[in-house]
Amino acid sequence: MVIRPIDDTTAIEYAYRQRVGPLSAGINWVYQEYPNLYLFGALVEAQAYAVDPQKGLMWQQRRDDIYDDIFKVDFRHRAGPAIIVHGPTP
Repeated sequence: MVIRPIDDTTAIEYAYRQRVGPLSAGINWVYQEYPNLYLFGALVEAQAYAVDPQKGLMWQQRRDDIYDDIFKVDFRHRAGPAIIVHGPTP
C-alpha cells in the first residue's frame, strides 16, 4: 500500500481489519479486550464434558453475550456515520 499526502503537513488516518492471531503466537487483541470470552468458552466445554451439559447453558449464554458485544462494536465501527439523502439526487 502506498499512501502519499499532497504535502508533508497533511495528516492521514486510515483503518484496517486485523485477523485474530493464533494463541501460540502470544496474547491477541481478543484476549486483551475480552478475556472472559475465553473463560466462559472453556467453562462451557468443561461443563459439557465433565459435569452436566445442561449446566453449561449458563456459561454458554454469557459467552454468547460477549460475542454479541463484539459484533455490535465491530458493526458500528465498520458502518461508521451514514450519509442520508433526503430528496432526489442528480
